[in-house]
Amino acid sequence: MVKRQYLNNVKQLLVPFLIVVILGTILLSYSSYAMGVSSVINAPVEAWIYGCEPVDLFFPLLASLPFSWVLFTERKNGFLNYVAIRTNKTKYIRNKMLSGMLLSFTAIFTMYFLSLIYVLFFTHFKMDPGASRLVSYMFGNYQLNNPLIFGLVWASWKGVISALICLFGQVFSLYNKNIFVISTAPFIYVFLENFITASLSIPEFSLTTSFVLNRLTPEVIQLQNLFIGFFTLILVIFITNIYYKWRSSNALANQE
Repeated sequence: MVKRQYLNNVKQLLVPFLIVVILGTILLSYSSYAMGVSSVINAPVEAWIYGCEPVDLFFPLLASLPFSWVLFTERKNGFLNYVAIRTNKTKYIRNKMLSGMLLSFTAIFTMYFLSLIYVLFFTHFKMDPGASRLVSYMFGNYQLNNPLIFGLVWASWKGVISALICLFGQVFSLYNKNIFVISTAPFIYVFLENFITASLSIPEFSLTTSFVLNRLTPEVIQLQNLFIGFFTLILVIFITNIYYKWRSSNALANQE
């Protein structure tokens, strides 16, 4: 039963999944190629690192929007109430969320890793013979000397953050009635959180710093900084879910 539900969830989200993977891979590959031919680089991986930045601006939307809409539509058309008659509604919603998170992780991982493979094996950029500035960054030696392995790890990490952002969108999709809020909430959160941390002069604590590689100067970035924004988002998701449950309970109590 559970396996069949996961397969049905994957089928339901297969088209947006493929769109994200194909479009994302093309955009990342083109951006990386444009960066490689128009900038002074010391290693091919630099083109990928800095070429990812334009696409990273829309990272929260790519991570959440294509995979969070299903719960909203099923709640709106009353399908979730029908599900409660046939099976455990909580388990159904949980499996639906896990399916979306898994597809979000896979889509983000695939598009970033495939674009790295394109840059490393199918491009021929003119290299500057000088020392790369990557050596001063955290994991800089791995970025330079083992770009494929590093890219595999980094794309996986971005996938994990993507899955978490997707979960955030799904919480709104489960409770909120405004499709605009559901569609943009994760993006707005990341934007506001980045703005607030920058205003407080602590951009290293931002979630954006967790998924944009080498975003800040080497002196600022520490390993623990990658996890602060990540765990902050987990806390925000928990609080948001508690708030919506409380509001739903009050609404039901008032109806009685």
